[in-house]
Amino acid sequence: MFLANLVFVPAGLAVARYGVSFIKTPATILGPLIIALGVIGAYALNMSLFDVWIMLVIGMLGYVMKQFDVPREPLVLGLVLGSMAEGELARSLALVQDNVPALIGSMLTRPLSLIIIGLTVISVFQGLRSQSRQKKVRV
Repeated sequence: MFLANLVFVPAGLAVARYGVSFIKTPATILGPLIIALGVIGAYALNMSLFDVWIMLVIGMLGYVMKQFDVPREPLVLGLVLGSMAEGELARSLALVQDNVPALIGSMLTRPLSLIIIGLTVISVFQGLRSQSRQKKVRV
């Protein structure tokens, strides 16, 4: 791994000079190119037009969210992590024989779980507080 990193540094520096040209490409060329590659990638994944339609619908949803000033990052995070979280929840429920109160009780008695819950609550309250401050400034 160390050797691969040593080889990659000069190769990366050599390619970086040419990579800058992508940044200088006008958006009128780069936009359709990215969309075309996205459609090809969505179709190539399962050879299904349904996947392409899903990609287009999610893209339009993202555009509408941008127009209404709704953050898109939580949606992407939910799409990426949602299936993993669902699988881990199913495994957790299997460990406690589908006893939900036992699962919640074990979460509330483990120090690491309490720390994660506390940090989540603090994060939500800070987000709500900063959101209310921004609304006061806009008015």
